[in-house]
Amino acid sequence: MSTAHLTIRTAALADAELLHRTCWLELTLEFVELRLKDVLRRNARGLAWGVVVEIGGEPVAYGQLDRWGERGEICNLVVAEAYRGHGIGTALIDHFTEIAAGNGIRLLEIGAAASNPRALELYKRLGFVEDRRVRLNLDHGEETVIYLARRIA
Repeated sequence: MSTAHLTIRTAALADAELLHRTCWLELTLEFVELRLKDVLRRNARGLAWGVVVEIGGEPVAYGQLDRWGERGEICNLVVAEAYRGHGIGTALIDHFTEIAAGNGIRLLEIGAAASNPRALELYKRLGFVEDRRVRLNLDHGEETVIYLARRIA
């Protein structure tokens, strides 16, 4: 599969049900709706951007960029299992890098569980370097999360 056939667009509340089915089966639909409502409310103030990746009109991924002054955090990045390894995560990170650069964000960070080496390898390949490690509850117990950062030119 080529990433040439994907569309990245702003997330909408109407995406909740399909995102729940394709990306977030482990979450309740209500939680997905709350996540989308929050990012839309924060987007209106220039503090967050939530996007959906579609292939053939079907949502297959979601990502979010949260703004903290001149820092931005890419978070809630999820690609439907059947579509992983096809460049969608890279396309999302590239998209968020453009948004960040256009909005005065000078440092991007992204975190991944230490138990997710595939994500960590991708982030390092895209120029992120380890910044810090923290212990967080990731809905299935406490785990080490590695945060990586990258300056934006």
